[in-house]
Amino acid sequence: MSIIVYAGYNAPPFAKGLIRDFRVLWMLEETGLAYDVKWFDLSQRGNKSEAYLVVNPFGRVPAIRDEDTDLSLFESGGIVGYLAQKSGLFLPATLNENAKANQWLAFTISTLEPIIVDHFFAEHFWTTEIGNKERQEKLYRQSAGLLAVLNNELEGHVALIGNEFSIADLMMGCVLRYTLEFDLLDEAPEVARYVHTLYGRPAFKRAYDLHLSGPIA
Repeated sequence: MSIIVYAGYNAPPFAKGLIRDFRVLWMLEETGLAYDVKWFDLSQRGNKSEAYLVVNPFGRVPAIRDEDTDLSLFESGGIVGYLAQKSGLFLPATLNENAKANQWLAFTISTLEPIIVDHFFAEHFWTTEIGNKERQEKLYRQSAGLLAVLNNELEGHVALIGNEFSIADLMMGCVLRYTLEFDLLDEAPEVARYVHTLYGRPAFKRAYDLHLSGPIA
């Protein structure tokens, strides 16, 4: 038996490797857990089908079903955490380190991601809206400020907790992919080095290729 990952295809080109089902694919490739992908067509609103709404009543991606434990789960952060616990991998060993991992997960999802994603949309999709220039400038300042602090935190480290890759790094690496659309990392060399290392991981490359190819893989 294996884990079923519900993932979308026919996403707009800009979304390849950014949609949150990629986070689950990357984590599964890191852990080596057996899985199958059940693809649905985003252009045909496959995520709103009755069958999928049983797994995720919100109709969003990602979601999984673990046939071993008869568990359905949605939300990328919750799924990644579950896969770490199931595999026993990429969770820090001590109570304090686990607390730090949770801290970074919360920061990534609750603080960094909303600002970075809004910046991305302001630059690419809200360009004709009144006041968007001012919005872009504000979001750029906010994004750059957060990345400057993260840059300091990463100095002398290859990971967020000690020097071992963890789920905190996986989630951070996924959100930081949005920054590649801008020049935000020009002033954050430690963050640039960090993401270069993350994106060089073999599991990242396998998951990315799968996410790009979709159901023809």
